[in-house]
Amino acid sequence: MVKYSETLIKHGMADTRAESLARAIDGLHDSVSRMDENNLALLRELEPGLIEALNRYARTEDILREF
Repeated sequence: MVKYSETLIKHGMADTRAESLARAIDGLHDSVSRMDENNLALLRELEPGLIEALNRYARTEDILREF
């Protein structure tokens, strides 16, 4: 989560907003990572942009999985 907020700050986002957004996306990633394959497939179909955002987040942190 730290690397992601640092990336946002480097691109010009206010540090308070970057940290808040990083916490929120970390929570979303945690929720999605607990989904079974059926629910994950449904989310991929319904919200492909969300999956893309979560995958961008996951690539900034070494231990997170991509969907």
